[in-house]
Amino acid sequence: MESHYCRADSTRLYLDAKLTIRKMYVAFIPFFHENLPPLVALANGSVQQDAGVPSEKTYRTIFCSEYNLSFFVPRKDQCAVCVRKDEIRGDTDKMKAYEEHLTQKNRAEAEKKTDKAKSLADDKFIMCTFDMQSILQLPVSEIGPMYYKRKLTLHNFTIYESTTSKKDNAFCYLWPETDGNRGANEIGTCIFNYLQSLDEKIEHVTLYSDCCSGQNRNQYVCSVLMHAVSVLPIKVIDHKFLIPGHTMMECDSMHSAIEFSQRHLSVYSVHEWVNIIQLARKQNPYKVRVMSFDDFKDLKALASKMVTNRRTFSTGTCNWLQIRWLRVEKQSPNQVLFKTDFDQESFHVLSQSKRKKWIKTKLHNAYKSKMPISSAKYNDLMSMLKNKDIPEQYSEFYKKLPHDKNVKNLLPEVSDDE
Repeated sequence: MESHYCRADSTRLYLDAKLTIRKMYVAFIPFFHENLPPLVALANGSVQQDAGVPSEKTYRTIFCSEYNLSFFVPRKDQCAVCVRKDEIRGDTDKMKAYEEHLTQKNRAEAEKKTDKAKSLADDKFIMCTFDMQSILQLPVSEIGPMYYKRKLTLHNFTIYESTTSKKDNAFCYLWPETDGNRGANEIGTCIFNYLQSLDEKIEHVTLYSDCCSGQNRNQYVCSVLMHAVSVLPIKVIDHKFLIPGHTMMECDSMHSAIEFSQRHLSVYSVHEWVNIIQLARKQNPYKVRVMSFDDFKDLKALASKMVTNRRTFSTGTCNWLQIRWLRVEKQSPNQVLFKTDFDQESFHVLSQSKRKKWIKTKLHNAYKSKMPISSAKYNDLMSMLKNKDIPEQYSEFYKKLPHDKNVKNLLPEVSDDE
C-alpha cells in the first residue's frame, strides 16, 4: 500500500503491518527450492550443485538495502516545518516563518477548542471533525500466503461530533473500491448524508478537517455545502481547516479503535468489517452506513452550476490553498464567504450567479455502474479462493467482483442461478 498521509512526499510502499522480515524469510525458503534451479553455472562453463538457500542475514541485508518497503503505514504526518526547526536556527527570516507557523497552529487549535465548547453548550450548534481512515482491506488474515496477494480495498470516511447530549456520536461511511474512489465526490456525498441526518433544530454546523485540496478544500465540497443550506433547515455551515502537519482530530481516535478491534481477527466480507467497526466502541457504538456506487453524487457537475466564480472578490483574487475558513449561509445562498486567517476581521466574499435556478438543482449520480478492479488483483483473489485461503462461503462475493477482462481461468464462472 501507499502511505495514507505521506504519499505526496514519499515513494515508500508498505506491506501488511503483521508481516515481518522473519516471516518473509520463512516463506522464501520453500519458494527458493521450488523456483530456483539446483545447479549453478561456473565461470569456466561447468556446473555444480547449488550451495543452498541464502542465510536469513543475507535476505535481511538485501531487503533493507535494495527495497523501499516497510511494514506499517505512518499514523500521522510529521510537520515538515517543525522537523527542520534545528536546521534553520540562525536564519532570521526562516525563524520568523517558523514562529508564524506555530502561531497559526496554536490559533487553529484554540479555534477548534472554542467551537467544541460552544457545541457542548448550545443545542442548535454542532461541531464535528472528519477524515478518511487509512485504507482497509479484504480479505484480512494471518495466513502466510495472503500477505503476498493483492486485496480488495475498502474506504472508511469517519465523522466525530460534539453535542449537548454528552454522547459523542460518531459515524462511519464504508465502501469498497468497486463502488467509489476517495475523492471530492465521495467525501462531499458523505458529508451531505450526515447533514441530512441531523435534527431539524440544528441551525449552525462547523466542520473541521485537514487541508487536502483533492478531498476537502475545493469548490466541489463547497458546492454541496451551498446545496445543503439551500435544501435543509441548517442556516449556516462553516468549514475550517487545520494547519498541515498539526491535524490531530477527535475522529482519529475512531481509526485507532477500529484497528484495535480488528486485531487478530480474520475478515472476509464488508459486513464483517461493519460488525468490527460497530464493536470498536461499547458505549454509544459507531453508526455505520455501507455506501453503494449509486449513492455518490457528481459534485463536479454541481459546482459547475453553483460555484461559477472561484477567484474574484472585491479587493483581490482568491487562492483556495490559502483558505482557512469557508462559510455558506441560507440568507445569502449565492455567496461563498472565506478567510485566509482565523484572526481576519471580516469575510471576503465570492459572489456567484444571482440566478435562482441552481438552488433547486438536483444531485446527479457520479457513477453509472461499479468500477472494475485490475485483472492482477482479481487473479490474486481467485487464487486465494482456489487455495482455500478464503472460506468457500464467501466465494460468490469475490467471483462476482467487476474486473478487467485479462483474467486467468482459475475458477469456473458463477452463473446467475448460483
